[in-house]
Amino acid sequence: MLVAVNLARHLKVNPELALKESTRKFSRRFHYIEDQVEASGRSLTDCELMELDAFWHEAKVVLKRNNIG
Repeated sequence: MLVAVNLARHLKVNPELALKESTRKFSRRFHYIEDQVEASGRSLTDCELMELDAFWHEAKVVLKRNNIG
């Protein structure tokens, strides 16, 4: 962790803000997956890993297109 913080500082990036934004982005993507699974009438445990991975990549595209993340 200390190495990551020092690297961020070296790159002139605020490590705390970068971590917060990364966490927000992850949460938005994960909620997208949960919404897609719920819309299909299933639970996360009912889905195959490949399907969840496809939802993850879809979330990246959709959220970026909508300027959400």
